[in-house]
Amino acid sequence: MNDKTKNLLIRTASAAVLLAVVLLATLTNIHFYALFALGLTIGSLWEFYGMCRKAGYTPNRVFGLAIAVLVMLIGLLASHTLPYLPSSTLPYTILIAAAVVFLSVMVFVSQLWRGDQNPIANISATFAGVTYIAAPVVAMTLLGLINRSEWNGENILAYMIIVWTNDVFAYLFGITFGRHKMCPSISPKKSWEGFVGGVVSACVVSAAIGALWLNIPPVLMGFWGVVIALSGVAGDLVESMFKRSLGLKDSGNIMPGHGGFLDRFDALFLSAPMALVTVIIWNFIMNLQ
Repeated sequence: MNDKTKNLLIRTASAAVLLAVVLLATLTNIHFYALFALGLTIGSLWEFYGMCRKAGYTPNRVFGLAIAVLVMLIGLLASHTLPYLPSSTLPYTILIAAAVVFLSVMVFVSQLWRGDQNPIANISATFAGVTYIAAPVVAMTLLGLINRSEWNGENILAYMIIVWTNDVFAYLFGITFGRHKMCPSISPKKSWEGFVGGVVSACVVSAAIGALWLNIPPVLMGFWGVVIALSGVAGDLVESMFKRSLGLKDSGNIMPGHGGFLDRFDALFLSAPMALVTVIIWNFIMNLQ
């Protein structure tokens, strides 16, 4: 067995395991989703802070991770995903939000004793990680409320299918028809042909999901698919930009053949907030009519 075939088998096996985890998280018990979301948040933020350290900054990992976990818990409370909680989760949300405020203050105060040469950059890197990682995972969690009176993981699975559709077909169109480089200084393999193929495919698959599965107008779902695809490509390029600036091939090695959390979920970190904002705006417009 040559190296190319071996690498393909490793990538396929890793992808199969990841798919099983996502299906388990979104279609079974909410506790699996909570564990998946928290694991994704912690793993991705750990890699991000590691990249910051390679760039010469020293973000406060302890406070940053604590804030990110609490923000993720606020998202779970807001989407009413934890069935054993009382009907009103407001007191819990206020308590956790207070803890987030306290820890955020401590990020600044702790710099007084760390002796770092660049405290402004280190504080900024700490909060940048929370914004870049935790907030999008919360946005993805809140997608579970789309057109539902209660949380449903099918909506999140549909979102992830659209993201993966864009990734897969952008790759297939790129290697088949790619001639014009999209952003050669950051991601040399990406082409405009692959970009268009991915966006169109995401639009078509999203519309089909709306018509055949979620009972949402195909036109609306098609537009949603375009938004997810465009912002997903931006997320992919941003993470590539980070790695390129540090001379890294992968952000980590937790998934054999795929790299780290950031490598596999980079599209999510910009597309999930945009997907949620699109739904909020659409619902606002519909309520005006």
